[in-house]
Amino acid sequence: MTNLKLRQAAATALNMQPVLRAWVGPQKLWALNGALMPPGTKCRYNSVADQTFSGTAMLAASVPTFWLGLNLMLIFAVILGLASELGVSLGL
Repeated sequence: MTNLKLRQAAATALNMQPVLRAWVGPQKLWALNGALMPPGTKCRYNSVADQTFSGTAMLAASVPTFWLGLNLMLIFAVILGLASELGVSLGL
């Protein structure tokens, strides 16, 4: 945009500070970093721990629930014998 008046009008129209102030509150709140491990902690981005936790979370989120349920039924009912395969005890 080469027109100065048009740029000023666009900057005024796209000013998000009043919106953020009304939605979040003081500016200190929207300047906060929402990371669980902010800079200054021992665990850094792309470290071995970060890669391990990220990979585990991605694997857990991508497991289909029906597959997880069938495998948990196999483990607890058939292998460990802690539950009934049918969900109820027939008393036989």
